[in-house]
Amino acid sequence: MSGKFGNRIVAGSTFGLLLLSLSGIFLWWPRKVFRFQRGSPWVRLNRDLHYTVGFWSFLAMFGFSVTGLALHYQTGKLLNLLNTPSRALSMPGHGTTIEGMLRTARETLPGSTIPRLLLPERAADPVFIYQRFPEDKTPAGRSFTTLDPRTGAVLSFGSTRTAPVLQTALVQWTREIHTGTILGISTQIAASFFGLMLSVLAITGPVIGVSKQWASARGRRALLKRNKAHVLSAD
Repeated sequence: MSGKFGNRIVAGSTFGLLLLSLSGIFLWWPRKVFRFQRGSPWVRLNRDLHYTVGFWSFLAMFGFSVTGLALHYQTGKLLNLLNTPSRALSMPGHGTTIEGMLRTARETLPGSTIPRLLLPERAADPVFIYQRFPEDKTPAGRSFTTLDPRTGAVLSFGSTRTAPVLQTALVQWTREIHTGTILGISTQIAASFFGLMLSVLAITGPVIGVSKQWASARGRRALLKRNKAHVLSAD
């Protein structure tokens, strides 16, 4: 929503999540699982909750971060993996009207719907048309057609139905894994649950830091009080 600046913030935060998922497992590992103790103070309970959730959500955090970074860089180089410009040379299209361009895209990839059409910001840029097949589990689809804005001719197109498995994995499966739609409702529930657990970690982590500062401040005050008492008794 905020352009390139916001894009960089999201990418940097995702990279930070990747580092946390890799480094955190070494911090959480000694605690292992469910080390809660009855009657523990809330500070200890918060710390145990943070370690336990972090340990069990390690793979989800790692998956979210890796697929998130893949989605971030997907629009450029990865989408080009599906391009077939040589086959597009013989497709003149149906002109430069909106109706004509939509018709061209539908004929290029029969059986697909068109959720979005992007007009070029510069004259040299192509018209980019997102296309989605019924079996795609992403709202915008992972197929596309690019058109020449001056003639309406097809410049290139990519289809998830004809792409090699490796290319489909990079372009299509990354988003399905990231959003949890790859296996239907079961993986959507799992992705939602671990997304909630990330929020738990985001809350309990700072609480641990703040509680340590409070404990350190109380220790300094207690030490200062004892020193004053010692000085007064010596006097």
